[in-house]
Amino acid sequence: MSVLTWLAPLSSWLVMLHLGAQSTQAHAAARPGLGLFAAHYALPLLTVLLLYWLGLLDVPQSLGLAVCVLAGTGTSAVPWALREGASGGAISHRLAVGAVVALICLPLTALAFATPDVALQRFALTALIMAGAMWLPWLLGRRLARRPLSAAAASLLGKAATLSVLALILLIAWRELPRRPGLPALLAACVLLVLVQGTGGALLDAASGLATTAVIRNLTLATVVLMIGDHAGGAMTALAAFGVVMYLGVWPTSLLARHW
Repeated sequence: MSVLTWLAPLSSWLVMLHLGAQSTQAHAAARPGLGLFAAHYALPLLTVLLLYWLGLLDVPQSLGLAVCVLAGTGTSAVPWALREGASGGAISHRLAVGAVVALICLPLTALAFATPDVALQRFALTALIMAGAMWLPWLLGRRLARRPLSAAAASLLGKAATLSVLALILLIAWRELPRRPGLPALLAACVLLVLVQGTGGALLDAASGLATTAVIRNLTLATVVLMIGDHAGGAMTALAAFGVVMYLGVWPTSLLARHW
């Protein structure tokens, strides 16, 4: 059993437990509009499809990038959004929308990319992983919120979640990026994908401070899902490449949103 096998679900548990524990009250927010789904999901997925159609991405790489897009907004987007002036309620709502999309779409993605003989098993296993690594720890965190944690305990949980995500990203990058000779082309595809996400986010959320939530995706959840797929090797390399470009894309997205 590799370090990644237990670090990915552990990181997901810590992140979702922390997120649930912070959900002490419901925040009123408008229903997500078509612009949100276009900027965060439709246009990025069409970009991945176009790159595959042009032969710039293979099937595993396309799967990896599609899962990154569908995994929803990553929790590391929170400090960026707060710095840009977004409200806590708006950020919580954006994370919740991404979680719902992931719960529905990621099992369907696993079904679409799996070989026919194991397609239903992949769908069921992905759905179970989504419930176990995302929904269950969030519910437990909500229960913790009924008796609020002490400031020290909440801070410790938050630091553990942050460190687990950082360790996961560094481990994937160290393991996967040196393996593929075609990395420059993959990085170029990731740059284009992040540009599409960042431009859409800036157009949609220039005033709300949420522009960078379109760029920063939930790589922890994407890792957990990709580990069980038929194309895990190439898909994980695409995830690692996307992760590198994703964080570099935060600054131009933020700058574009401020000057739009």
